[in-house]
Amino acid sequence: GGKTGTAQIFNPETNRYFRSRYMGSFVGFFPAEKPLVTGIVVMENPQPVHYGGHTAGPVFKRIAERYTIINPDMFTVPNRLIAEHSDEINNTQVVPDLTGRLFSSALAIAAKHNIELRSSADSGFVVWQYPPADRLIFEQDNIFVIVENSKAEKKQMADLSGLTIREVSAYMQHLGIDYSIQGNGRVYRQSVKPGEFVNTDIECRLECRPI
Repeated sequence: GGKTGTAQIFNPETNRYFRSRYMGSFVGFFPAEKPLVTGIVVMENPQPVHYGGHTAGPVFKRIAERYTIINPDMFTVPNRLIAEHSDEINNTQVVPDLTGRLFSSALAIAAKHNIELRSSADSGFVVWQYPPADRLIFEQDNIFVIVENSKAEKKQMADLSGLTIREVSAYMQHLGIDYSIQGNGRVYRQSVKPGEFVNTDIECRLECRPI
């Protein structure tokens, strides 16, 4: 759902509006029935059509479609969303920033926040985490951290079993490798096995199934 907008652009030199320059916009939200995400697309002087409904509107639609493909669990498991549990706000914690810390120190910080860690190794430094710092999560949720030795030159694939599509998508972007996802829900099989060294020219195939 949303609303289009079309407006003439103001010319500060003449203190008048341009006769043939427009801003096309679309502010929208989705899903329409129970909105979870909202955003706005603004296009300056789109050509050859300038109406928001024919320019910014279709762009917003493509963004929404891509977002739902990348984050399907966000919409298929609504009971895990804080937006659906505003009455349980007292059972949430702000995600601490663990990157750059020794894993033992990260464990202590997580315990202080009543949050559990899921890690790729049990010694070394935290080089990446999901969710990122300052997000709000439920106390029973986990933080997925990648722990590496400071002397390590190559990245190793982590065990992704049980992770959501949103979590593994963020992790694959961290690794910088291509990946494909089959199914929905949580990962139960990965083509690049845990512990294998990875490089940017490989592709990891992930198979997921509902919880």
